[in-house]
Amino acid sequence: MYMIPLLYSKVGNSFNSYFEKRSSNAMSCWRSPRFLASLHDRYLLKLSGKDTTKFLQGLITQNVELLTKQSQKPTLGYTGFLNKRGRLINQGFLAPLSESCEDWLIDVHPSTGSELVKHLQLFRLRSKVEISNVSDSYSVWLVSEYCSKTSILLIYCNQLSRVAPGLERMDQIWSDFVPDKPTVYSLDPRVSRLGLRFYTSIHTKYQGQKEAQGSEELYHVWRMIYGIPEGGTDYSFLNSLPFEGNLDYLNGISFSKGCYLGQETTARVNYTGVVRKRIAPVLFAKEKDKGLEIAQAMNHFYECPNDAICPIQTMELENGLSTVPVNSQLFAQNDKATKAVGYITSSVYNIGLARLDVASAFPNGSSVIGIPLNVEQSKMYAIPLKPFWWPREDMESSQKATFSGET
Repeated sequence: MYMIPLLYSKVGNSFNSYFEKRSSNAMSCWRSPRFLASLHDRYLLKLSGKDTTKFLQGLITQNVELLTKQSQKPTLGYTGFLNKRGRLINQGFLAPLSESCEDWLIDVHPSTGSELVKHLQLFRLRSKVEISNVSDSYSVWLVSEYCSKTSILLIYCNQLSRVAPGLERMDQIWSDFVPDKPTVYSLDPRVSRLGLRFYTSIHTKYQGQKEAQGSEELYHVWRMIYGIPEGGTDYSFLNSLPFEGNLDYLNGISFSKGCYLGQETTARVNYTGVVRKRIAPVLFAKEKDKGLEIAQAMNHFYECPNDAICPIQTMELENGLSTVPVNSQLFAQNDKATKAVGYITSSVYNIGLARLDVASAFPNGSSVIGIPLNVEQSKMYAIPLKPFWWPREDMESSQKATFSGET
């Protein structure tokens, strides 16, 4: 293996401007990326009317009222939209467009966007709520922890938590970056290390906007590094429970709010504590020992993001591919039998996401690193890893049943 000069061909030679090279005796790696990303593949809806907050409260997994009361002004939230069977129709972000909370922006994956509109219209009945597609009116942006060309420095979550979720201090530095203040801005509510997510008018221009070209791919790589799945890509809508996409771990479900569509199934799964399948990050290697070494390095990066290095490396597979193909099956093998435990949902070079049988991939529940898994039709191993935002075994029962910020 050798260091990657780029992650995606679209990024090309500009890749080196996003990552700071570091050396290590164990392996060559990169520090945190620096990028401003314009996220184009999003489906945006605007809900307006005096009944909007009450309407959403009965249809989503998030507690809308909590979002409006956490600070002096409403903040960005992460949520799921369920059908009556408790399966995800879509998942995404809920952004307030006014302090009165009568106008909300919904930011979801486009694969089932039209189904979500029909779903909302079905339950609107006589509620005073207007639903409109505003995908052509707003832009979605994300700034990583440090974006050098825009003079924006985002300190890690332990320091930002003092001003989150309103991030009032950010007002002081927007002038270096944006001529007009964004409509909504907040740390990513799933994992704050992803950076700042904000929404603006489609016509707003930014200093450093050229820097954003092609960097959407970098955002998805960064999302994979942190083990954060994307609905519609890493798990299918209409068939998946929200737990499979880790919405309970990513602050996407409130277990203390009132009734909402699909709550019965969600509450029952949470009560029993039995979640068999989850999306988790995996590290690829040709040798078990090398794979375990990379997994240890990634876990160190999770624990010490300011000082550690991220072990992303290129691979050269026998079939000419540079990474393990999506949908490749993963097997746990011992002297007695071989058992299928999951499959790859996303991958780039030596890292990916996989839908795993949690008990089989992590037989030692308290261990952060799982057992080496065989990749089908290849001589590769996939090492499962619990990201830092997963509750550890001794905390799981209490954390899983409590939404962040609620008591």
